[in-house]
Amino acid sequence: MKENVKYLTKEDVISLSNMEKRQRFIEDYQSWGVWLDIPQLGVRVYKAVLPEGQSVIVTEFITKYGKIGIYRYVGSDGYYSPYSDSISVIAYSLKDLKVKYCAERRKEKLKEGDEV
Repeated sequence: MKENVKYLTKEDVISLSNMEKRQRFIEDYQSWGVWLDIPQLGVRVYKAVLPEGQSVIVTEFITKYGKIGIYRYVGSDGYYSPYSDSISVIAYSLKDLKVKYCAERRKEKLKEGDEV
């Protein structure tokens, strides 16, 4: 069975070029598709997997007052904080990855002799 998960490539992460785009990506978690659904509890979980195994997981609780999202950034080692992360904390983690992937791209182009 194929999981309903959003997978990002390094290019996808690089395209999240500013804080607004990164925050919009995180806030638009419902477009990733429902990874887990527990209707009896009013819980849906959404997951985006990053290129090196890190992931962003949003647990959405559906209440009579509306939907509440709990955001978590999970490292490639599977570790995550037991407390929810803010959208901006996750966006800064995505920024760090973007910087890393851009540096890797520059390094590759230098090896190929291309201009950066």
